[in-house]
Amino acid sequence: MKNRPFTPIRDGILLDVRATANSSRVGLFGIYVDDHSNRSLRIAVQAPATKGDANKAIIKQLSKICGVPPSRITLIVGGTSRNKHFQVVGDPIALTQAFNLAVSSEFAIAERVAE
Repeated sequence: MKNRPFTPIRDGILLDVRATANSSRVGLFGIYVDDHSNRSLRIAVQAPATKGDANKAIIKQLSKICGVPPSRITLIVGGTSRNKHFQVVGDPIALTQAFNLAVSSEFAIAERVAE
């Protein structure tokens, strides 16, 4: 069981994400807890789950949350799954603070997308 959906590592942070594609709302929508009490960031994107479009959109959302360029975010596992694992390269302390703030601020990043 993990208490947080992110884990600091030497050169950055590892993230667990539960993705929703084709959403009318875009952004971070809390923490998803699975049957084994594992936690993932719930991220919704408007892009469809085809040809990697949703994965690219998720990387853009993660980039906004933590303030690093998208080129420093890599999808490690879950290219075709809702459950994904990303690595963000950067200062692990700053990245942990950014994600803690995003998770604790009632997910102010989420926004309504015009339909």
